Amino acid sequence: MYLIIKSKLGLAFKAIRQNELEAKMIDINTAKYRLIAFVISTFFAGLAGGLYAQSIQYIQNFIFAPYYSFLPLMMSVIGSLGTIEGQVIGAVIIRAIESYPPSVDSALDSLLHPLFPSVSHVGPPLRMLGLGVFFIAIVIFAPQGLAPLIKKAYNYLRRSPAEKKHNER
Repeated sequence: MYLIIKSKLGLAFKAIRQNELEAKMIDINTAKYRLIAFVISTFFAGLAGGLYAQSIQYIQNFIFAPYYSFLPLMMSVIGSLGTIEGQVIGAVIIRAIESYPPSVDSALDSLLHPLFPSVSHVGPPLRMLGLGVFFIAIVIFAPQGLAPLIKKAYNYLRRSPAEKKHNER
């Protein structure tokens, strides 16, 4: 993917993403490059689906639920759209939120079961609610995603004490 982004093809993709009309004006065949982008994305989606099917060794219809369709989009938005490191950050954060310790589920059940006696297991719905609230907070307070914030924090922590002292003046 990195090689595609850094090639002439990647430059055409970036030009189309920035402004399709200007890309057409400089003689970039946008229909051709959109088709190429579609083929590349379907290749990676098929590869991911094949690897997923191989890893679980059994396909059930619940994986076609809307939740699993929107999960990659949420990972992309939370991490940062358009960057590879953003996708990785988003995937790690979503998976961390989804797989919080089961002891929290049992604590929530014992706490909320008296309030909602007809609901037998409260943990997974609350987990999805928490994920939705986190997603909305990211969209409102960090519209570029978390990758730029993490980069800024890393660069700030990486600076030497002399640079920090100079910038504080």
